[in-house]
Formats: sequence, structure tokens, C-alpha cells
Amino acid sequence: MNKDVCIISRQLLADNFSKNWRLRYGKIDFEMYPEQKAIYKEVQALGDHPDPNEIDRIVGNNSWTAVFCNWCGKDVDSVSCCDQYDGSGICKECCDKQSKLLDNKTKRYSVWQEGFRTNGEEAHANCLGEYESTDFKSACVQAVKDNNLEDLFDEDRLTVWGCRLFSTEKKARKAFG
Repeated sequence: MNKDVCIISRQLLADNFSKNWRLRYGKIDFEMYPEQKAIYKEVQALGDHPDPNEIDRIVGNNSWTAVFCNWCGKDVDSVSCCDQYDGSGICKECCDKQSKLLDNKTKRYSVWQEGFRTNGEEAHANCLGEYESTDFKSACVQAVKDNNLEDLFDEDRLTVWGCRLFSTEKKARKAFG
């Protein structure tokens, strides 16, 4: 099946709000629910190209203008998708990651955390996981996220709670095994 690629953005959803609101609530519901009609009229007064944030304010939430990436789960401004109705859009950041994978610009990294001994506590080096990434730092970021260590991570120094991260077990065990 041949599908066209399209971009779904907050602005596109805002531009189509009046039409979609009317389809959802229709004339019968407008008579039964005057508050829906008031929202419709207030948004229509914004013109053909309303600010998505203004729609969110009028409606009381972002349910009519929200765009989510189905890969990373983030609330984003726009996504690329093959079918605007199937809900499987991905953001630019995820598209870029996938493109690098397709271009074979990634490699497999092991992420090891060195051991420590302090204040009567100790732990040996341990593997946080293996990750497909464009560089070791990106692999570390993913390892930290997957292991729920974000609060303890220093991205500039590549440390978790002061323990350095390495790409091999041998390097991680060299400092303290």
C-alpha cells in the first residue's frame, strides 16, 4: 500500500479546530450544550490561523492541539507520519535517530560503571547495558535513563554518583574492581 508522508503539527490541529469541534459536537449538541457552542464561537473569533496556546486556554486543556511522538512519548510541536489518521507519528529527534541507524552511523556500546569503596560501603564494577548509539556519551545517557539513574548522573563528567562510566569491563575494573 502506498502512503504519503505528512506532517501533523500543533498549528495544523489549531487551524482545523473549528471544523473538528463542529464535527464532534454538531448542531444538536450545540443546542443541548451551550458551553460547547460558546467555546466554538470564541475560537472562531481567533480567525483561520489561531494560536494553539489560545485554543488550549479557551478549551481548558491541550487535548485538541496536543501532538505526541509515538516513539519517545514526548509532547512535541510536530510529527512526521505515513497516515494522518493512524496516530503513529514520530518527532524530528526520533526521525534523526532512525536515519542514523539506517545510515549505519551507529555502533554497539557497552556501558560499565566503575566500582567504589567509601564509608564502609563498596560495590564492584557493573554493566548498565549495551546500546546502539552514534557515540559513547549517547549510549551512557540511554543507559542512565534505562536504569533510572538520571538524578545521580553528571553528563559532562560521565559519572553516576561520582563513579565513572566506561565502554569496557576491563577499564571499569581497573580503578576499582
